[in-house]
Amino acid sequence: MNSRRYLKIFLGITLGFGVLHAGSLLVFLASPELFYHRALEYFIDIGYRVKDMPISWHRPEFGDLARDNFFLYRDPHVTSVSTDTRGFRARPIEATSYPIMVAGDSTIFGLRLSDDETLPWRLALAIERPVFNAGRFPFSLLLDRPEFSRLETLIDSVTERNIRPRVLRKGLDEAEDMAPEITRDLTMMQAVALVPPRRYSLPLLAIDATKRIANDIRVEIAGGPKRYLFRRHVMNPTELDETVALIVERKKAIEARGIRYVFMPVPAKQTLYAPDVDDYTRNFIPTLVARLRAEGVEAVDLATPFQAEKERGLFFPYDTHWNANGTEIAARVVAREIFGR
Repeated sequence: MNSRRYLKIFLGITLGFGVLHAGSLLVFLASPELFYHRALEYFIDIGYRVKDMPISWHRPEFGDLARDNFFLYRDPHVTSVSTDTRGFRARPIEATSYPIMVAGDSTIFGLRLSDDETLPWRLALAIERPVFNAGRFPFSLLLDRPEFSRLETLIDSVTERNIRPRVLRKGLDEAEDMAPEITRDLTMMQAVALVPPRRYSLPLLAIDATKRIANDIRVEIAGGPKRYLFRRHVMNPTELDETVALIVERKKAIEARGIRYVFMPVPAKQTLYAPDVDDYTRNFIPTLVARLRAEGVEAVDLATPFQAEKERGLFFPYDTHWNANGTEIAARVVAREIFGR
């Protein structure tokens, strides 16, 4: 085969890939949500950047622990998600001044949950008072805003694996790498330049799909899909004293503002469902809550009621986040223990 023929084949392949790339780019420009696995990913890339783009989603979302597989572990869950132009989740009871705030990470924000399935939404309905969902925003950056000038209660929620001194030590005045960047000043063409081509380029998606199908085959060879996938962590008993001290500091800083402080650790899925968790990690939240209460910190133990009702399935099987069953129980416990409802 002479060099000219090699050149024709190369140019043909290059042209084919170019056409596929250009075609998928046009589809992405018209309907970008089709290329996303989760509402929040779409919001961060498009909804929070592009002017006049609605910050809403009504599509299936997929688990964050199943990205390496193509057919297996899909578990699609249709959600209806909306935020305001500042990135805060929708609320069932709007107010000019909020008496209650629930702060935390993506678990409180409600990843893979519809608006009415999130903990703050369900808590607001249970106690019949406005509750602000501050998930994914460092609450220290919000407390001086006018809508929180009459804040009465702050529920500080931290996911179990993050209840460590190196995380808590960041303090109340340092952003915790959670808040999305809200600009809303770009055109769609400008936003595309900031999105990695692997998100929408059909040739790159095909390569990725091949790798994921190969992982499916490996799973089948190894005995088939597992009932749950976990993100693993181990809690360290030598860190407990410092952890308690840091949470007490957070309490004092919030109460100095005249605000009631409640600490709410969120149990991890592995703690409930993994068979090989060590005893200290499995009992970490009840142990921590007992220590905090002894130090005068109001703390909510969700681990004990979660253990009692875990057969209901309180977490998505292939995701690190709780599902609507989990938020239902959490809202019920908080409403009863903190607000007497």
